[in-house]
Amino acid sequence: MAKAPAAIERRYGGNAAREWALALRHVDLADGFLLLILAVPDRDGADLCLAELQRHLGTDHRVARIAPDSPAALRRLANAILDAAGGDGFSALWVSAAISPAAPNRDEWQAAWLYALGGLNQSRNQLREHLSCPLILVLTPWALPLFRDMAPDLWSVRSAVIQIEPEKGEREEREEPRRPEPRPAAVDSAPDPDLALAEAQRVRGKAGAEASLAALLDRAGLGLSARGDHAAAEACFDEAAHLHLALGRTIDAARSRHNQARSYLDRRKYVEAEDLFRQALALAEEGGGTPISRGITLHELARCVRGQGRAAEAEALFRQALALAEEGGDTPISRGITLHELARCVLDLGRAAEAEALFRQALALGEEGGAAPDSLAPTLEGLADALTAQAEEARQRAQASRDQAPPTGLP
Repeated sequence: MAKAPAAIERRYGGNAAREWALALRHVDLADGFLLLILAVPDRDGADLCLAELQRHLGTDHRVARIAPDSPAALRRLANAILDAAGGDGFSALWVSAAISPAAPNRDEWQAAWLYALGGLNQSRNQLREHLSCPLILVLTPWALPLFRDMAPDLWSVRSAVIQIEPEKGEREEREEPRRPEPRPAAVDSAPDPDLALAEAQRVRGKAGAEASLAALLDRAGLGLSARGDHAAAEACFDEAAHLHLALGRTIDAARSRHNQARSYLDRRKYVEAEDLFRQALALAEEGGGTPISRGITLHELARCVRGQGRAAEAEALFRQALALAEEGGDTPISRGITLHELARCVLDLGRAAEAEALFRQALALGEEGGAAPDSLAPTLEGLADALTAQAEEARQRAQASRDQAPPTGLP
């Protein structure tokens, strides 16, 4: 692994230095297109990382830079990146829009990010075809949920998400994913639902504002979901889906239905979620959605089906989702997650040996993708369950063999 530069460690501490060393390792091993998402505290942090990247690469390698200086420029990000991709003579493309959450016009930047991410998501295949070097997309942590929700296809091809942040003592300790909290961890970084709803009310009923209203309702739904107000979120996504359909925007309607279904799934309302995921899938197929986006919806649909105890049907759906993920070139980590769920179904159906093989494949994909050790723990636990089940089967067969053996006359 590349040696972590002292400048990163001095400013942010050892954890950040190790994260940065991992980023450099991805860059060093890249052969063609690579997407790294780099979350930094602020613009100063972005500038420090850029300087350290250039120092690491050396003077023989140039880093091209795109740094939108206004929300309007950020909206044109997809075109700016595609224009840069047509050039040559650089070893990495650095795209930085590290906007502070305290920025006075953060709402404008957030709206611009949503617009830009939609464009980048649609341009995913073009980026992979025309950019033959690492693309490093630099943002602040509050924008990460926007990326996941608004650009799922592009998010799925990332090689890593690197987070550079101060250690405890300089800021609050990073929240552990499994730590119970009184409210969802994403609330602070999700879209502001109150602002989105106020804006939606302002444009509601205005001629020609239907597309803006639908986008605002989608944003409100994401924010309400993060807040835990699922019923209100579901109503927003439902209205947004109807507006998208009226405008002929089938893919956008599919995304709204998918998000609505996710809200029901979070509440373990499997029947309602299943119906909506099936609607989302049909819309995605009708609109020509990418294999990866359709595979994501199929994966969630399979979870609903398995949650209702229909393991055999869920198995078939997970296999379809895996095939689409492979067709679309999804990341090893994403494919490993689907393999893990498939293995669970197979184990539920009593095929422990087959489940063992699937868990091992899922584990290998997670390790290939650089998954964190704690995220591999559920797969290791599943593997242990499969091995335990096989051991129990062997003991039962052994006992049955003893029961059927003829008496020997020995005590």
